[in-house]
Parts: sequence; C-alpha cells; structure tokens
Amino acid sequence: MGRAVLRFLVIAGVGALYLAIGYRWGDPAPESSDEEPRASRPAQVLALLGLAGVLANVVDPRYQVDRSLPLPSGLLRDLCYAPGALLIGVALRFLPRLPAQPPADGVKEALAGYARLRSRRVAILFLALAYAIFLLHDPLYVLAKAPSNLTPGERDPHGVVVLQRNGVNCVPASAASVLALWGEEHHDGELALYAGTSYYGTPEHRIVAAIESLHPDLQTLRLSTTWEELRALDHPCLLGVKLSRVISHCVALLGLEPEHAILGEPLEIGLQRFELALLPGIKPWGGRAIVIGRDFRYEVEPGERHPVVARLRREARAAGRWQGADPPDPALLEPELLACLAEVARSRGLSLPEPLRLTPKVILACNAELQRGRIPSLREGARTLAPLLRRGVAPVGSGGVGAVDSAH
Repeated sequence: MGRAVLRFLVIAGVGALYLAIGYRWGDPAPESSDEEPRASRPAQVLALLGLAGVLANVVDPRYQVDRSLPLPSGLLRDLCYAPGALLIGVALRFLPRLPAQPPADGVKEALAGYARLRSRRVAILFLALAYAIFLLHDPLYVLAKAPSNLTPGERDPHGVVVLQRNGVNCVPASAASVLALWGEEHHDGELALYAGTSYYGTPEHRIVAAIESLHPDLQTLRLSTTWEELRALDHPCLLGVKLSRVISHCVALLGLEPEHAILGEPLEIGLQRFELALLPGIKPWGGRAIVIGRDFRYEVEPGERHPVVARLRREARAAGRWQGADPPDPALLEPELLACLAEVARSRGLSLPEPLRLTPKVILACNAELQRGRIPSLREGARTLAPLLRRGVAPVGSGGVGAVDSAH
C-alpha cells in the first residue's frame, strides 16, 4: 500500500514540477511583438520535450515500446514520460498572449475578442486537467486496487499454481507460481502492487523490476524464443499468450515434455497439459517469454575474467565435464573451458553464438545441466506435475481441472 501511495505522490509531484518549469520558461521571445509573438528558444525546446512525453504516454501502454528502453524500473519510465506536462506549462504561459483577433476599433469588437481570449484560456486549462488525469490514471488505479491486493491469495487444487484474483493480475500470478519453485512465496496481489499492475495489465519491464528488486539473487531474461530453445534452457518461465486470439494473457510454463507443455493457468484452472501441436489453436503463443534464474545474465568473451566463470569451472569439474588444469586465476575464461561449456550447452540442443562466447543463454543451459536436481527445471516439472494431472483429476479435454476450457 505504501509503495502505491509513494508512486502516486512522486509522479504527481514530478508532473507538477514539469508544469511549473514549462510555465516559467514559456515566455515569448523578447524581440517578438504583441501582434506577432514568437516562442523563445527555451519555450520551443520545452514544448518539443513535452510533445514527446505526451506521445510516449499514448504509445507505451498499448504497444509496449518500453521493451527497447534501457530503464531499470517502471517508476523511472513513468518519470521519463511525465514531461508531457512541460507542453501544458508552455501553453498556459504563451498561448493566452496571442492576439484573439486583429486590433478592434469598436467596443463590441473588443469585447468579442476578449471573450475569445478567455475561452482560449479555459481550453488550455481543460487540456492541463485532461493531461493530469491521463498521467495519473495509472497510479490512481494501482492505489484504488491496493486494499484488495493486500488480502491473501489462492492456489489451484494441487497447491501449485497461484490464481489471479481479478482480470488483470495474470502476470503477477504466473510470476508467483514460478517464484515458488525457487522457494520464494508470494501471492498475486503482492506482486501486482510491486509491479504497478494497472487496468491494462502488467508490462514486462514492471514485473521484471519487481522480481529483481524483491529478490536480488534472481535474474530475468526477456526473450523472443521457440519451444526448442526453452527446452534447451530448461528453466520455468512466463509465456505471453492470447485468449480467443485477441486478449493478451500470461501463463507459467512449469514443465515441458517432448510433445506436451504443462502450464500454470492463473484463471481459476491451475495446472493444464497441452499437446504442443494443438496449443496454437487454443492459446496462441507469439514466442515472448521471461525466464527466471540465478547468476546467468552476463556476457563473457574469451580471455576475460568474471566470477561466473569460476563457478561454472567448479561445477563442470564436480560433474565430470571439466578435467583440464586450472589457471592461477579460476575466473579467467580460457578457450579450453569455453569449449567445454559450449559442448555442455550444445548437448542440450542450444544454438551457440558466433563468435563463441559465454552469453546468458549459454550460462542458463550450463546451469540447467551442471546444477541438475538442485534448481527448478522444466524436465523435473514435467516428471513431477504430469502425474498430478492424471491422478484424481479430469484429463485434458474433458472439461475438468487441467482441461482445455472452451470458455476462454
């Protein structure tokens, strides 16, 4: 609750600051006249920044352009888009100074011109109010939903899948299901508050920021991927799917068999087992995934030093995959060790990068192989969860728990 209140106050305060800056520096140029006022250079720059902020706010929630923005948190993203208030501030200061009409000779014409000038000011104030609502509707929604999100959540009958409590918490609920495999217990409402889930759902960057701020030992990787690559990485993850081929939705991938996927469906269903060949007609998946793991999101070139290299060396030796001599610095990535780790990743079916180096995908695949049995995996999930769907639960397609429900 406190996080939601803080987010609202910060965004409102920064928006007001931008508005004041635009109003302060929105004067016409000193050399302009009342008949032909021209914007000063600071006013032009602020107006352009403000216009960019307005456009970013319009585009972002609908098209998720923030995937390409290297911003560490959703809050910072909001603060970067708040400068739309600059445009309002410039308008409040500059536009009312424009002449409403050519200079009038008579009293009647002068009064009509003043009325038009006054209506222009009213229009600008209305624009400022509309932008304030547009900027703050997202944090206001989060604030309004905070009391209901604070109540305890629910799980499916198997106790494996966290269920969503409303129509927009699918991403937090699916993330909670995956985090539980790593020993981190949350309900969907708690993660929704941290991620700032709004009326349009939870953008990728917000759930990523929430997971990594709550659990610094965990890392995430956003991918456009395939079933084959997910099988090679072998880590539970979040999948972005479609309901009725239109509605964006999120499920947890908890197990992967040669021809079936075991999903955690947060919409009051829980565990589901789908045939991969039939899944596109039921829950179309466009390839978007968020993988959650530990100690993997690095890029290491041959000859570089990195702590992850020393860890992988120890684990490869313990697993009998590395039998070479260790250099004085175990964190040094020498070609022989890189070739060994590449072979580990290749044995799982992962396509290797060119030129060969350690990437997050390669490290994920090595983690899955070298830490087998000690970290969550899709293979282990399939082995342990598939019997739950077959024992005392209606099979897929029969309409019971774990079935493909046509109501979606």
